[in-house]
Amino acid sequence: MKTYFDTSAFIKRYILEQGSEQIPLILTKASALALSALSLPEMISALTRLKHEEKLTVHLYQTIKNKIYDDLIDIILYPITPAVLTLATEIIEHNKVKTLDAIHIASASVWMCDYFVSADKSQIATAEQVGLKIIYIS
Repeated sequence: MKTYFDTSAFIKRYILEQGSEQIPLILTKASALALSALSLPEMISALTRLKHEEKLTVHLYQTIKNKIYDDLIDIILYPITPAVLTLATEIIEHNKVKTLDAIHIASASVWMCDYFVSADKSQIATAEQVGLKIIYIS
């Protein structure tokens, strides 16, 4: 099962919050796993924000960051290709969607995933409209 994770869902692998318990089951069913190349800076941004808000210690921040880098060895980081940008633009023109959300949806579509996983309700709605099979992390 080719599975594409949006950053909003994949970060729950490292930060325990509502929906985190769903991630391991989805990952065990995935035969191939992809994230956008944007996901790494998005995850580091989220961790940095938590560190600045003092919700993560410096040590825990570094531990999680290292785990993310270790995990990325086995994950496809899907590039932002001309096909992705073209489709993302079309998605934006026909839907009320944020730019980065459209890039994730377009990346999943171009990669031809079996399932698109996200914790963002509005992104999920757009992904369904585009024709992706979705898994919503609630």
